[in-house]
Amino acid sequence: MNAIRWMKITGLVLLTLGLFKPASSFAQLPPFPVDPYVQLNTWSFEDTDWLSDLGYAPASFTNLNNPPSFDGNALQVDSTNAAWLQYNIVEDDGTTNLTFGNYGGTIELWVLPDWNSGTGPGDWGRLIDVGAYSTNSPSSWWSLYFSPDGSSLNFSSETNGVFTNYLSYPISWDTNTWHFIALTYNRVRSVLYVDGQEATNGSAMKYVPTAAVVTNGFFVGSDNTGLAQSRSLIDDMATYNYVLSAYEVTNDYATGLQILNGGGGFHTDSGGGPDLPGGGSGGGGGGSGGSSYTPPDYGTNLWIAQWGGIVSNLLTGIASNTIGDVQYEIQGVTD
Repeated sequence: MNAIRWMKITGLVLLTLGLFKPASSFAQLPPFPVDPYVQLNTWSFEDTDWLSDLGYAPASFTNLNNPPSFDGNALQVDSTNAAWLQYNIVEDDGTTNLTFGNYGGTIELWVLPDWNSGTGPGDWGRLIDVGAYSTNSPSSWWSLYFSPDGSSLNFSSETNGVFTNYLSYPISWDTNTWHFIALTYNRVRSVLYVDGQEATNGSAMKYVPTAAVVTNGFFVGSDNTGLAQSRSLIDDMATYNYVLSAYEVTNDYATGLQILNGGGGFHTDSGGGPDLPGGGSGGGGGGSGGSSYTPPDYGTNLWIAQWGGIVSNLLTGIASNTIGDVQYEIQGVTD
């Protein structure tokens, strides 16, 4: 089948599915990425060189602790002096540690506060922070953070002095309990998971860090000044270049919980991608450079390649092995 005929057939099927858009809006669809679904990087924080598990060094750090954790050692950002841990968003070799594009991304981390809710970290304690918050223009900021009294988890960003809080979730935490946090975000919506369950969801990510801010990297456990500290232990952090499903988040929580209860290992290769037709789990997991998804060829049978993540139970796909000028109806069941 030549390329022109394939494009005509694809256009027919997309039109039938209600997914085809006129030329004026089609350009807004995100391009199909080279590596659609991969785990970008992980950080175990086992020692004070603070290397990622792929071996990338931090851009800078100061006044950090490395106390024992439920899984080896952990990062502790809690100092009377300025304290920070800064990583590159994009490494010199092109490896990306954090994404903000149309496909969004996911951040997972385990957290044990050094405070009780009601007292809190005493400032807007940052867990993940990009850029710098400012009430003035120009500005660019993107952050997952605690309220000063430790009564809420928040995800916000701003640009040119315009602030948007995507979601807030009330918490009541103490110094004795580890919690698993997962934040997924894209241009459709944002979702916060706490301890393996969806805690709340919010609006689409509207303001993303500027190119200039991206070159300054991201901070773990504090802001760029080192003053807005989370005052907590952070362990087993992972980032992805796509929105994890609720099932994947729950599975990662269960894996960590197994370690808390005395067995297993964290962030082993578990597939690292949404289920795709005929190919099991997509992506490679366990680091950048995960395998791209290549749809299988089923001969004369119809198959649908997933194009982008599943958002609010909606799937964008490209149907192949169709017959020209034939209308198709696609149906589904709950399971």
